[in-house]
Amino acid sequence: MFAGRLQNIAGLVQMNDALITGKAEAQAVLKAAQAEISELKERCSEPAILGVNQRAKLSRFPG
Repeated sequence: MFAGRLQNIAGLVQMNDALITGKAEAQAVLKAAQAEISELKERCSEPAILGVNQRAKLSRFPG
């Protein structure tokens, strides 16, 4: 009975380690994605988007 409890505790410790490792990996991926989003926001400024929208609207009307 005591050995079974030790196995359960060891299993829980192993699972906790795996969760901590997975969390750290997920946080690293999230940080990289947030940095990429920030960079894209800087590149895709509001005036550029408005210019694209304006061109799209103007191209609908035959000249």
